[in-house]
Amino acid sequence: KIEKSGMDGSNRIVLATDNVVWPNGITLDLVMERIYWVDAKLHLIGSVGFDGSLPNIISVPSSLMNHPFSLSVMEDLVFWSELGQNTSTIYQANKFDGSQVKMLTTAKLHHKPMSVQAYHKLRQPSSPNLCLSRPVPCSHLCVPAPRILHPALPTSKLTAGSENPSLTKCLCPRQYLRLEDHSTCVHEERDETDMRKEEVEIVIEELLKDEIIKVKEEEDLTGLVIGLLVGLCVLTCLIVQAVYTRYSRPGAAGIQRSGSRLDIIQSHRHYTII
Repeated sequence: KIEKSGMDGSNRIVLATDNVVWPNGITLDLVMERIYWVDAKLHLIGSVGFDGSLPNIISVPSSLMNHPFSLSVMEDLVFWSELGQNTSTIYQANKFDGSQVKMLTTAKLHHKPMSVQAYHKLRQPSSPNLCLSRPVPCSHLCVPAPRILHPALPTSKLTAGSENPSLTKCLCPRQYLRLEDHSTCVHEERDETDMRKEEVEIVIEELLKDEIIKVKEEEDLTGLVIGLLVGLCVLTCLIVQAVYTRYSRPGAAGIQRSGSRLDIIQSHRHYTII
């Protein structure tokens, strides 16, 4: 699946789950506000809006999508690299309907183009560095916070500060805490007992994972053995039924033939007496 989130890890949203198995490459169309991806397993190029709406599959000949690796979008065209056994090729096509397919270049052996990018100022528009305008600079890492608009919410339901949210957020490394100023990160002080306890918990967690994997493998093996035994029992029952059916009918026919001979003998004797 393809997801998006803020650079701080918040507001994680799933954009696409269909037609996504092995997405080798992904790119943005900032003008149309769409995400394009190329899937090497399904041999297709797909796209979806930034909000997950209007998914689309571009119709491209399957012979040109054996193992697509990377892609890029510029204006009305989509470019992708195709990896072959001995060659690598770059194609272009219309990003809406897959028409105007054209081979741009091909290479052999070690001259294999893999990643492909279209360079233009429109693909990376300039924007101000919001971290420079912070009242208190971040001590470690500053990232822009996602700006989420709520046009459908009435003004009375907007929480305090939602009209003027923070444009950036400070992130701290592991074992660091962020102070109340939301800008400074300090090392978390812990004694040796807590550190040893954490190490023991990590070891126990790893052991539990190994045990869970072993139990799953044993359960799979047990299920396989049970399935084989059930199949063997069913096969035995079918064989017994076939043998019984095969050898029970001739006996009945023999009894019937013996009865018919007895009737003929009795009739013959009756006529002899008369």
